[in-house]
Amino acid sequence: MEEKKIEILTRASGVILRHGVRSVTMDDITSELGISKKTLYQYFSDKDSLINAIIDLKLGNDRAICLSSIENAENAIDALFLISKSICENVAAVNPTVFYDLRKHYPGAWQKVCDHKMTFVYDMILNNIQRGIKEGIYRENMNPEVVARLFVAYGDVIMSGEIFPWPEFHYDQVYFETTSFHIYGMSNKKGIEYLNKRELNE
Repeated sequence: MEEKKIEILTRASGVILRHGVRSVTMDDITSELGISKKTLYQYFSDKDSLINAIIDLKLGNDRAICLSSIENAENAIDALFLISKSICENVAAVNPTVFYDLRKHYPGAWQKVCDHKMTFVYDMILNNIQRGIKEGIYRENMNPEVVARLFVAYGDVIMSGEIFPWPEFHYDQVYFETTSFHIYGMSNKKGIEYLNKRELNE
């Protein structure tokens, strides 16, 4: 992807994720970015193609952040907390209406989000569970596939906004609490001891 297109895409992504999908028009984007309509349409034929490109960029960045967190973590517990922290920081910058707008008005882009959850996120959590069991900090008597799917389901519940309506509940805070609950539920005695030490050091 050429440099100019990446620059436009990155900046447009910031505008849409901050203000919402439906409320922002292509004219708004050209005005905000200080570019002509001709330049914008040179790279994106319509708003739908722009939204799909933004989702591709966002999911790609999320994957890179998660993989980096896994690589730099001392153990499975630290990895999941690092991932959670990164996701919380990203989610905090996203207008809550984005999830609703994508689901209702951009089914192609929303399907990419769903596929990401059921492939990358699911596999990442499943691998984390298997790692934690091998490291002796997660319970051996759980079904990794079921627990990994539960983690993915938590994300669906949070993004729906039905159980945790915004702004009464902020998505980043709910996600962090959910992740903490999930980690404590998976941890065995050794894992809980590590979590307690971790809290004391924070």
